[in-house]
Amino acid sequence: MSLLSRLARFNQRHPWSHNDHYGRWVAGQVAASGARHVLDVGCGTGNLVALLRRRAVTVTGLEPDSATARAAVERFADDGAVTIIQTDFAGRDPQRRPRSGTSGRVRRSWPATPP
Repeated sequence: MSLLSRLARFNQRHPWSHNDHYGRWVAGQVAASGARHVLDVGCGTGNLVALLRRRAVTVTGLEPDSATARAAVERFADDGAVTIIQTDFAGRDPQRRPRSGTSGRVRRSWPATPP
């Protein structure tokens, strides 16, 4: 069995998401900054958006994948303070300027232990 096959089997038995792992810490950092309007670039289905929403007045999530964006839109359909837009960062409205922003691409480059 190849190394990649073994890793795939291990991940199926023990799924881990860096986004979910660091989500509370990220939301805490955003709250500590005093941000009230937050942008989550590459929001996926909205796990971090949900955490940010507890601490911010408004949250805008950008998600380029159409199926994933639809799932996030449906998840927050009853929350007028959350806006999900099917686009990437380049397609955002430059007139909307949130106080704080997050991105999974950035979170992936953080050290394994939050400072």
